Amino acid sequence: MVVFMFWLYAQVFDNTIQSVFTSATLSWLFFFVLYWVGAANMGYANWSILLIVLPLSLFELIVACLIASKLYKQYQYG
Repeated sequence: MVVFMFWLYAQVFDNTIQSVFTSATLSWLFFFVLYWVGAANMGYANWSILLIVLPLSLFELIVACLIASKLYKQYQYG
């Protein structure tokens, strides 16, 4: 889903570093924030762990979008 989100964003706004960070942030908001806040509200996770998990997951998605960007550029100009 992260690669698909990046591809959609890059199709409209081109393959730039801003596309990487924007698609990573949008993916992060959708996947991780929604999941972890929901899990904390239901009592499955502690609120204190969110301070550790959410920044690490954002970093993970930025790296994933950077990889997708490199692969997209290679495929596009191949």
